[in-house]
Amino acid sequence: MNLEILITAFMKEIDSLIEQKINQTIVDMKKVYAKKEQPLMTVHEAAVYLNLSPKTIYKYVQIGKLNYYKPNQRRNKNGHEPAKNTRLFFKRDELDKYLFNEDYHYYSEEDLDIQAQTRIAKSRM
Repeated sequence: MNLEILITAFMKEIDSLIEQKINQTIVDMKKVYAKKEQPLMTVHEAAVYLNLSPKTIYKYVQIGKLNYYKPNQRRNKNGHEPAKNTRLFFKRDELDKYLFNEDYHYYSEEDLDIQAQTRIAKSRM
């Protein structure tokens, strides 16, 4: 009898967590699609737009599957460059081309890990 109560409570908690995640995803998607006039997206926005995780976006960047942009860095008054900006941006029209590319191939997480490690190893040679 106690097991049934625990299972019921556990299922309610799972339902609540799923509902929260769905609601957050909807909010994120609304924010991204509301910014259609903005040509650049952040990693998080690109992930929502492509329905991928930010981790996958970074892996796609690492293996050269997605193009990215960094803002220009300017020198300060002393002539020194500021700390490099690590934020990546993506052009919406390029993400659209990626989405609608007929040659699109889905890569599993394992495939991405292998490709990323191979690319890193080659760049160190």
